[in-house]
Order: sequence, then C-alpha cells, then structure tokens
Amino acid sequence: MTNQNKTESRVPRGMVVRARDRSRALKGSAPGRRFVICINDGGYVDDLKVRTVYQLIPDESAAKSNYIRIIDETGEDYLYPADLFATIELPHELEKVLLTAN
Repeated sequence: MTNQNKTESRVPRGMVVRARDRSRALKGSAPGRRFVICINDGGYVDDLKVRTVYQLIPDESAAKSNYIRIIDETGEDYLYPADLFATIELPHELEKVLLTAN
C-alpha cells in the first residue's frame, strides 16, 4: 500500500464525531469489548503493530462504515478498517490496568 492510500483511509479524529470524554464512552462499552488485537497492519507500518493490543473507542458512526476507532501507536485515536483487528476479551483486572496506564 502506498503512503497516499494510507493517508486516504486513515481518518483523522476530527473527521468523525467522537466522544469528548473517553472514560465516559468506555463505560458504555460492553465488558470485555474495550480492546482489540491487530491481526494485519494493512500497510500502516508506522501506526499499527501486528499482535499488539489497542484500546477501542466506541464510535457508532464509524462502525456503520466498518471502521473502528482505536488509540494507535501515535497515542491518538484514529479510524482504521475493522477487518485489521480481532475483538478480544480480557480479564477484568487486566482491563483495569490497561485503562489506567498512561
């Protein structure tokens, strides 16, 4: 994938309405559905790492277009094609640790 295609499919957070308060948005998520694991970097080699766990930010608008919003390697939340990830369920204690790690 060329850098031009990468830029076109990685949507900056300002392009889609997002929750202003991440912690409030995550409280509305189903338990065990707050994290995904990257199964394919899709050519986003600087932003995604295969076999890495990412925090999922609920975004109903993105989901309608088969995208998910995650906090990527840059530390910012962006949209990526949903098929690059698998949803994972983590033990509650591990979720707490990951959600409070900053």
